[in-house]
Amino acid sequence: MVRLEIIRVCRSDFCALPPLNTNKMRNFTKETIAQIESNLKLHLNYKGVSSGNKYLREMDKLTYNYSGARGMALSNMLDDYFKQVGVKDLDEALSRLRQQENQVK
Repeated sequence: MVRLEIIRVCRSDFCALPPLNTNKMRNFTKETIAQIESNLKLHLNYKGVSSGNKYLREMDKLTYNYSGARGMALSNMLDDYFKQVGVKDLDEALSRLRQQENQVK
């Protein structure tokens, strides 16, 4: 996931921008990680089938500890999840879930 930061040149000190992610990293419980992973399986890129927005609705429910717009809150939550499970992005997270699913079979 690539994020662009906006750089603003100002003539005064009043237009300083806050950091992109003002939320501190949160550590998730095993139950929350299980919920996130269950919801990630609803993502279009997991099996190539749309969940009809169920993915976003369910993930939005888990972002209650994150401030900002819903999209930013979800992005920040997923960034914390990626760090905690040791992956760098959504593709790696989905690959990790597929591997876990194949090991269970």
